Amino acid sequence: MGVCVQLGELFDVVNSRRKLVYIVHSCFCWLRRRCGSVLQNYGLYIVEPIPPAKLQKYKRKDDSDTFVLRNPLYIAKGTEKPNMECPRMFLRDYLFSRYLYQCVQTSGTTMCEAYGATHWAYPVRDRTGCAVAVVDLGVQRGIKLSYAQNREVMRIMKLLSMAYHQLLELREIPQSEVDLLFDQVMLSELRGTLEVLDARVFAELRSYVEPPPIVNLITKAILAIFEPEKCSEEWTNYKNIFNSDFVKRVKEYDPLHVDDPCACFSRLSEAMEPIASDSVLKDGSLPALHLYNWLCVCLSLLEHSSRMASNQ
Repeated sequence: MGVCVQLGELFDVVNSRRKLVYIVHSCFCWLRRRCGSVLQNYGLYIVEPIPPAKLQKYKRKDDSDTFVLRNPLYIAKGTEKPNMECPRMFLRDYLFSRYLYQCVQTSGTTMCEAYGATHWAYPVRDRTGCAVAVVDLGVQRGIKLSYAQNREVMRIMKLLSMAYHQLLELREIPQSEVDLLFDQVMLSELRGTLEVLDARVFAELRSYVEPPPIVNLITKAILAIFEPEKCSEEWTNYKNIFNSDFVKRVKEYDPLHVDDPCACFSRLSEAMEPIASDSVLKDGSLPALHLYNWLCVCLSLLEHSSRMASNQ
C-alpha cells in the first residue's frame, strides 16, 4: 500500500512538471511575438531536490547544493529544442549557470552578463513562495531591454505564475485545456484591465480627426472581429466603435466559441499582419497597447479553435 501511495505522489509530480512545460511553451510563444527582436534565447529549468539519502552520492565536500536543475525546453534564434533526456545539471559542472542556482536559492529575479550578452532568470514559485522552476531569457549582444519591453516581460512572468497556480488547483485538467491555460489567464487579465479604463479614454480615441497609424491599424483589427464589413471604410465611419458598449462587447467576446473560427482567424490574422509589436510598445498609447494585447490573445485562441474545427 505504501508503494502505491509513493508511486501516486511521484506520478503527480511528473505530471505537474510536464504540464508546466506546456504552459511555459505558451509563454515563450507570446514573448517571441512581443520581444523577439531583443530576446535571442529562452530556456526552462526545472528544480529537482536531491533526496537526503542521495546527497552524499551526488555532492562533493565543497558543494552545498541540495538540488539540481533539468532543462526540458530551450528555444534559440527561431529554433525549438525540446530536451527529452533532461540530464541533471550540477552547479560544479555548469559554473556559468550560477545565476540560475541563485535564482532558486533566493526565489527572486537574478541577472548575469557574459560575452556581451545579458541573461535574466525569473523564478516560477509554488504556493509557499519557493522556486520550482526558472525561466531564463537571453538578450541579444549589445542590446538592452527598453523600459516598455521590461515592463511587458515582467507582466508576462506574473501571468505565468498565475497560470501555474491555477494548474495546481486544477489537478485533473485535460491536456487540451493545459495548452490554452496561459492564453486564458492573459485574456482574463486583459478584460479586467480594459474594464477599469475610464470612458474618457475611448472618447479621446473617437476625437481623433486623423488617428495615429498604429491606432488606425489596431482599430481595423478590432473591426475584423466585431464589424468586418466596415474594415474598408474611412476612420470617420468606424471610429464610433469605441462607444459606451465597447468594453461590454470585449468582456463578452469568447474566441473559443464563435460560429466560424476559421473565417474569424483568417480575418484577424490578415488585419494584424501590418502591426509591429515594437511600434505598439514604442509609439502606441496605453489603451492602444491594452487593445493590441487583447487582439494577440484572441488571435492565439482563434488559431486553436480553427485547428480544432478543421480536425473535426
